[in-house]
Amino acid sequence: MSVEPTMGVRMVDLCRPLRGLDDVAGYAWVRVFVALDDRPIGRVDIRNHHQPVSAARLREALADHFSREIAEQDPEAGLDLQDDVVEVLRRRYLSSGEPSAADARLA
Repeated sequence: MSVEPTMGVRMVDLCRPLRGLDDVAGYAWVRVFVALDDRPIGRVDIRNHHQPVSAARLREALADHFSREIAEQDPEAGLDLQDDVVEVLRRRYLSSGEPSAADARLA
């Protein structure tokens, strides 16, 4: 009897360049374990329907799930957790390299 794998497992560190998950087409779900500078901060499950997960989709899932954990574990963030916190954290840890309006206001 053959059992089809339904969940892939991957690891990302938010202090390293974020790349898409191109090798997960064999899975319906991907469990991504997340670290911040080699310190584990949690995991997130992404339903990928046997498709690759783009860097943009991964970035969005991580930012949605880990914004608070990032702020709590990084005292250097020095952010007033107000209107722009999610956008600023996305840019700081998960950016594609393009500056945002929030970055300009904080500069």
